Amino acid sequence: MGGNSTTTKSKTTYGKTTTSNPYVTATTTNKGTTAGFQPNTALESVYNFVNGNIDSLLNDYLTPNLNSVTNQAKLNSYTNALNNSS
Repeated sequence: MGGNSTTTKSKTTYGKTTTSNPYVTATTTNKGTTAGFQPNTALESVYNFVNGNIDSLLNDYLTPNLNSVTNQAKLNSYTNALNNSS
């Protein structure tokens, strides 16, 4: 009736895999995946520009003032629309 039961565990080991395209390179190992932009590409430039400016843009939205870049752009757009319709 009663028998012995054993459990076998195995660990799969994966080789290092690198995937790249003209904009991004990703490397996957057993420890996870790391990805980075190819240097001097348009995607890297956009990423750096957005990250360099997002804090001030979010601050403009959260605490607006008349002289903020965002409000000046809205004012200019409104003025242009008003001038075009008159």
